[in-house]
Amino acid sequence: MVRRVPILFAVVVAGLLASWLFWIRGAATTPIPAEATATPGAPLRTARTPELDSANTATDAAPQRESAASVPTGEVSTKEATSVQDESGATLVVRTIDKVSGRSLSRVHLSVMPRLFHGSFVSKYVDGSKGTLRTAPITAADGRAEFELPVGVALSLSAHGEDEDVGNASREIPPLKPGEHRELTLELPTGDDLHYFGRVLAREDKRPIAGASVKLLGGERWSSQRDSGELKQDSKETLLADHATDPDGLFELWLRSWKYPELRIQAAGYATVLLKVGMEHDTPEKAKVVLLSRSASLRARLLDAGGLSVADGAVRLWTQSYNLGESDHGEVYLPSISESQWMESADPSGLCVLQGLPPDVPFHVEIFRGGHSARTDLPSLSLSPGEVREVEWSIGSGCRLEGSVVDQHGEAVTGRTIWLRRADVDAPTIFQKYQIGHVVIERRTTSDGRFVFPDVSPGKWWIGPAAEHDYHDDADPDGLAPFAQVVEVLDGSSRQELVLKVHRGLYIRGTVLNPAGEPAPHTHLWGQTELATFVLPAQTGADGAFAMGPLVPGRYRLVAQGWEDADSEPVEADGGDEGVVLRLKTGGSIRGTVLDGVTGKGCVAEITYAIRDHSDQGFGMMNSKEDGTFQIGGLNPGTYDLAARASGQRVGVLRGVSVQAGIETRDLILTVAPGARLRVRYAGKEGYLHYRVLSQGTTIAGDGVAAGGSSETAVPSGRLVVECQWPGTASETKEIEVAVGEEKELVFGGGG
Repeated sequence: MVRRVPILFAVVVAGLLASWLFWIRGAATTPIPAEATATPGAPLRTARTPELDSANTATDAAPQRESAASVPTGEVSTKEATSVQDESGATLVVRTIDKVSGRSLSRVHLSVMPRLFHGSFVSKYVDGSKGTLRTAPITAADGRAEFELPVGVALSLSAHGEDEDVGNASREIPPLKPGEHRELTLELPTGDDLHYFGRVLAREDKRPIAGASVKLLGGERWSSQRDSGELKQDSKETLLADHATDPDGLFELWLRSWKYPELRIQAAGYATVLLKVGMEHDTPEKAKVVLLSRSASLRARLLDAGGLSVADGAVRLWTQSYNLGESDHGEVYLPSISESQWMESADPSGLCVLQGLPPDVPFHVEIFRGGHSARTDLPSLSLSPGEVREVEWSIGSGCRLEGSVVDQHGEAVTGRTIWLRRADVDAPTIFQKYQIGHVVIERRTTSDGRFVFPDVSPGKWWIGPAAEHDYHDDADPDGLAPFAQVVEVLDGSSRQELVLKVHRGLYIRGTVLNPAGEPAPHTHLWGQTELATFVLPAQTGADGAFAMGPLVPGRYRLVAQGWEDADSEPVEADGGDEGVVLRLKTGGSIRGTVLDGVTGKGCVAEITYAIRDHSDQGFGMMNSKEDGTFQIGGLNPGTYDLAARASGQRVGVLRGVSVQAGIETRDLILTVAPGARLRVRYAGKEGYLHYRVLSQGTTIAGDGVAAGGSSETAVPSGRLVVECQWPGTASETKEIEVAVGEEKELVFGGGG
């Protein structure tokens, strides 16, 4: 089952996704960067910021609703699954075969775990074809392996080949009955199983681009620890193959689908695109269309504090690689390389010329002198297609920002890290640990609690204790609340002094219960406060207890996030409160299939779902499987509208799906047909714009866009409403009409 996506810090491991949807399940008013962990072979379990309803699409859900079967799920609770996980009462025989030829596949690792199990679950590899919940066998020469398993427990089966030539697969296993002997066949991809066509066109006039470079990439990403103890994100990219487009802009590849291939598309005079390879592009007629924008240039002259040229300088522009990424149908796409950069050294006059820059992308700026980083605090910038911009940047001419740090008892805070980060909004915020990967300047306090930032450029900044703790860490009585206040560095100011007042060791403690009143282990919570933007994450332990913090004094609104259960009702508490109880609710679920309106076959799609007439509750997003099937659990009772976006700008809507507590509504059909393309651009200078697209009141898509950036999505034809919000509480709503195959761009926050 592909997980739904509320705010979803449950799977956050790093800050590589700089924009989360404002409307997703009532998220905070600032973006929540995140990257999701995923089981090998499983789709990503996050939604980005990220690709209906027309005369040819299902606009009336009545036939589907009438045929839908609402049945109890009949699955045991997590506690029950855990209590029987080492018992056996039934046999499951799995045969693995080649997806195309049907031949048996030996040396395939198999593992089974309870589907509703939360937290860590470990299976040990064994060199044999017999296994249990705790042992993971390998298939024999006939492709078979056998499990002794508990009864009455919903299970998940996963497989991956030991051989690099064999891929992976997974399947849900309905509960086994006492004494049952069940057999199933699991198909795995092998070799170059994916035939893929693409067509590269100029965005400006849709002219084919011949000779464009199409590079097949392999990449990996990992975390390492700095001397300070902070995590640093690293990545490595490997070139696997290099192709070129023909005179019609067409290219053809054979790829391994389970390797999650990605492509780098480049052409002279055009900006680079990182492309996530998808399915259903196996003929020239169904080729994935890739639009390249004209590249931009930057001419930056470097000066010292006295106005003289800096000949030994260099300029580095960088952006998170997802800003260059294009997914197949609008789902989250996090390229294997987390950052893309352009760097040039200065000539004797101090001029650095950076060319081939992608437009409508937010760039961070770093200036070097003598091979060492000299400035990282300049505002981000964005360029237009074909633009050549000239700027002057000075080194050593900023303000000396210094001060002292004291805790709630008036004692100096020594030897602790202070962060300085340019403010997106004029309001306090809560620093998050993953933001170390963003533009953060840090200093350690001295033995008397002093700090100094020697060269800070004008503007508004957040300053406060570094985020040192993860949401799953134990409470720390010495932990500093990463609460950041706003300080404005005035233009022309040479020195500013301030006193940072911080708080140590303040937490909200309590318990999360499931609908039966039992402790809910490994459950995630969210806390919001009017004191600052952003949300605070927390997680219960094995006993269902949690400690949210460290915090500053104030009032907080807490919500526990369900999985198969629905989210709890909000509970308010003050910093320092204990014995707070949140209770998950009995949720409903839905199950169905996304079908192509022409072929009638199932297809991969990004699904958006929202409860009708409750826009304040936000919306969720998830991906269907390769065969188009999807299942969404933990839903509050009510009437839901669903929308799907598939490759080739196919969109569809299903309205009026009834969800009841403890009931699964089955056999839903969501049909997609050709739609249009919408591009939303944020022309503001700071922060993120959050938007969503509605068709006849149904949420079709949504995204978060960094200043200077843009986002594209497939939309249905007809009248659309686009709602936007950006820093400073600014908001705007626009209505447009689009036709099938049409492309439209909307500019918010400073453009036309």
